[in-house]
Amino acid sequence: MKSPCLFFTIILSVTLGSCQKDELNLSELESSEDYPVMDANEVRNVIFFLVDGMGPNHVMAASREHHGKEGRLHMERMPYKASLKTSPADDRVTDSAAGATALATGFKTLNGMVGVNPEGRPKISILKNLQQKGYATGIITTAEVTDASPASFYAHVDSRNKHDDIALQLLSSDIDIILGAPGVLSDTGTSFELIAQFASDKYSRVNTKSDLLNSSGEFILGLFNKWGAYQVNLDILNSDDLPNLGECVEKAIDVLSEKDKGFFLFVEEEGTDTGSHQNLSDFVLDRVKHIDDAIGKAVEFAYQDKHTLVIVTADHETGGLILTENTESGMFDMQWKTIAHTSQDVPFFAFGPHADTFSEEMDNTDVPTKLGLLLILEGFPAN
Repeated sequence: MKSPCLFFTIILSVTLGSCQKDELNLSELESSEDYPVMDANEVRNVIFFLVDGMGPNHVMAASREHHGKEGRLHMERMPYKASLKTSPADDRVTDSAAGATALATGFKTLNGMVGVNPEGRPKISILKNLQQKGYATGIITTAEVTDASPASFYAHVDSRNKHDDIALQLLSSDIDIILGAPGVLSDTGTSFELIAQFASDKYSRVNTKSDLLNSSGEFILGLFNKWGAYQVNLDILNSDDLPNLGECVEKAIDVLSEKDKGFFLFVEEEGTDTGSHQNLSDFVLDRVKHIDDAIGKAVEFAYQDKHTLVIVTADHETGGLILTENTESGMFDMQWKTIAHTSQDVPFFAFGPHADTFSEEMDNTDVPTKLGLLLILEGFPAN
């Protein structure tokens, strides 16, 4: 007969084991609560959200608009927060080309230049570096797929306006999943026509939400007409024919996580910048929520996966947004000081293993450098 002590030990062990397997359901948290700090596991996947033109007041205004005084956006609930300096190589105010190049490569460059240093020498991005090591990669953007921000992760040109050159480099990029608006007309041709050549035996071409959600391809190209944020059309956020960013992120994660190694996924919301350039408050607030909903999907995956780091930041602030409290409505009144970019620092949020790496003030070039260290990329960034 087993001793009472041994019996108690067995019961206690089983009970503790059951408790340890019970994980927090993130959806049960109050919308004001921080997401949990994750264990310091190995980082295998990175989901990099870029909210173009988003400054700290964009975040505060969208949070109040969509969650009231008590609630917060998904990005705000990440346990580690910092501020990011955004200046380019020779100025105080950056454009998206120089800003995204710094975030992608770890090197400053001149405004208008993509994936190169000020002398025009190509600099490899963290996406391409990981790709060479066998990682799966993806790009999702509500801008054109040849626009400056996404291009900084796969192309090298001395001018962001060389859309055809960028499109040709996209054609040879071997990125697993690419979703965005079609390319644009340029002086020398139509980059959209070049990108359409991507619909080869390797890539499954999708044009609608249904196409995307039902695709079984390992390599997917989606060029969604009317999806481009430049159209400043709120209706596209609720179209039955077009996927939202959350659906795109979920599909990309499904595809990329099936690969043999880890993955790197870049996700951009362009509408925050486009709307801020035109001082369109309602449009900007909706676009911040558009990407924040997608961030929530990424956080859910990262929490279950335990090896995925999710980071959120911006390339620069646009509009010089100022907020004042409206005591009658409880909302913020939004006042715009400019239609241009500003030198204001932008927010940075991180969730997942080793997210504490991003818990203090940084320069934009620090972001890929820190990622390179976490992912053990020797010699990155490369001089």
